Amino acid sequence: MNYIWTILVVWTGAATSAASRTADTLMESSN
Repeated sequence: MNYIWTILVVWTGAATSAASRTADTLMESSN
């Protein structure tokens, strides 16, 4: 069952970095 946690952690990490990258882009364009 450990692979589920691995996938979850990897997916969460990817989503988080994508979100922060998007936020950075929005910040850049709003300035």
